[in-house]
Order: sequence, then structure tokens, then C-alpha cells
Amino acid sequence: MNTSQEGIQPTAGRLVWLDALKGLGIILVVMGHSPLVIGTWVYDLIFSFHLPLFFALAGISLVRQTGESVFWRAASLIWIYLVVVKQIDRKFSSSAGK
Repeated sequence: MNTSQEGIQPTAGRLVWLDALKGLGIILVVMGHSPLVIGTWVYDLIFSFHLPLFFALAGISLVRQTGESVFWRAASLIWIYLVVVKQIDRKFSSSAGK
């Protein structure tokens, strides 16, 4: 029996922690769509950060490909995210009073 672990070795240049966070994000998305957690605090917790997590991880992956500074790339992604969240909050806040 072949006991070598060649099939599970990370490819050169990959970050194991980044792949692990992506995997965790996928697991959280699946859990969030499970009928067992819909309407619970777990659902609220998962959906409060899982999408921003994917955007941040995608930004980090892009930074590694382009060589751009991680700080500046993250700052630009966070700025866009905050603007969008503010607009959504403003929309729902104004419609809630009607």
C-alpha cells in the first residue's frame, strides 16, 4: 500500500491558512442554508460575516497574484464594502419608518 501523501501536499506558492479559511467559509455557507439554523442566532452570526470573509480572502488571493500591497488592497475592499453597507442600511432604515 502506498502511504505517501503526494495527493494532499499543497501546490507551491499556496498558503495553507488561506485555503483553510476558504474551506471554513464554505462550511459556514452550507450551515447557514441548513434548515436547522435558519431563524436562530447561529444563522444571524454566520450571515453577519461570511460574505465579507469571502471578499477579503478573494482580495488577498488577488494581491498575491498582482504583487500589490496587501494593506492597500484590503483598504480598498473594506472602503467599498462599508459604502455598500451604509447604502443598504440607509435604504432599509428609511423604508422601515413607512
